[in-house]
Amino acid sequence: MGLFLKVSNSIQSLAKQLAVDSYTNQNDVFSTLYIATQTKGMNNWLKLELAANMGIIANYKFIKPNDVVSQIYYLFGGERKQLLNNENLKWILYSVLNEDDFKLNFPTVADYYIDNDEKRIGLAAKLADLFDQYQVYRPEYPILWEVDVLLNENEFEEKWQAALWKKVYEKLNEEFLLRVNVEMFIEDALKIEENQVLLKEKFSQINLFGLSIFTQSHLVFYKGLSNYIDVNFYMLDPAYKHQWFEKDTEALIKKRYPLSVRAKSKGENNILLNNWGTLIQNTFQLFLNEDVTIEYLHLDGKTVKNKTLLEKIQEDISSNASKAERNSIVKKELSDGSITINACYTPVREVEVFYNYLAACIDKSSTPFSVRSMIVMVSDINLYAPYIKAVFDNAPYKIPYTIADQSIEEISPILAALTDLMKLSNDNFTSENLVQLVDNKLIQARFGITNTSW
Repeated sequence: MGLFLKVSNSIQSLAKQLAVDSYTNQNDVFSTLYIATQTKGMNNWLKLELAANMGIIANYKFIKPNDVVSQIYYLFGGERKQLLNNENLKWILYSVLNEDDFKLNFPTVADYYIDNDEKRIGLAAKLADLFDQYQVYRPEYPILWEVDVLLNENEFEEKWQAALWKKVYEKLNEEFLLRVNVEMFIEDALKIEENQVLLKEKFSQINLFGLSIFTQSHLVFYKGLSNYIDVNFYMLDPAYKHQWFEKDTEALIKKRYPLSVRAKSKGENNILLNNWGTLIQNTFQLFLNEDVTIEYLHLDGKTVKNKTLLEKIQEDISSNASKAERNSIVKKELSDGSITINACYTPVREVEVFYNYLAACIDKSSTPFSVRSMIVMVSDINLYAPYIKAVFDNAPYKIPYTIADQSIEEISPILAALTDLMKLSNDNFTSENLVQLVDNKLIQARFGITNTSW
């Protein structure tokens, strides 16, 4: 039992290690292997990698880190309420912002949206995101606001946010589960021996793979679980043999760099490594600053061949090469095709240019070209999904594709409406939930609802 951190500069190496650990540590063939990831795209890739490394993989379950929290909460007998999400929070905020006492106490805030429902719902959406981040990154704020305590009494911004959250909390507490309260419930429940046995039976181990964002509250939660089961983190560090963290102290250096791979600091870090590695640094600092037992393994990462422009830049990053130490680049390497930058004026044009590039690669390839070996990443899949379908489905040369990580509302509005309808009960049949349901375009069309100025 313990908390284990496994690091490589190659995601393939991490997947291989996960396969080894799963085979070694799994109690029996009937116990489920739980793997927590952030996206469905990662799930699809990881399935193929695990099957390739293990020959066959069965009885595994991909879940999101927050789902681990809710499943353990219900396992310990927690209330069967819905875990609060941004969509629920948005509509409750929309209602509270219209209450007379809030508008009277904070007129400068109300002046922005008064008599304008579009501005009110827009502000509610922004505040829902903000309050969700408070629960994850600054949990002390909502906890204190619930008991009328301010951290900065003289700041107007905190005063109106605290007043708003207090009103929201009174409504939320009746219908929804708050993440902070759920984690506190689990912490208390784990003190009971019976619950410790239940946890071991349900989760023999929990594996968290390839997470790019991790918070202090998450670490505290999983650290508590690691007292009873194995919790394995598989994380990327692009330059794991070099001291490139900006906040490396002597104590942290000794903990982070085993003598077998320890390298002298070069003083000037690689610019790309510094700019792109901020999230990695923040996550590692959480682990290194905590007094936790960590099996810190530097796995054998990939070796860069150092031939193309891309491989030279990868080598510079993995070796933390400063400007004076970088690989030299000759003119012909700038057009070797390993890195291509296209400037497009609309998202649909981006997809068209990508399709043309992909078709050309397939046409020029002298070996069979497998689309399974490709992954395409975008900043917002819900924005690009309709354009991908329009371009690829109507193109002269059909290239098979799948789209991962779309929201259920984008995939099937009918299913989204049915899901919202099935969630309604006597306990949560509120005006906010009804407005949220009627906001669906299909329901409006079916019942002839045209005036939605509520």
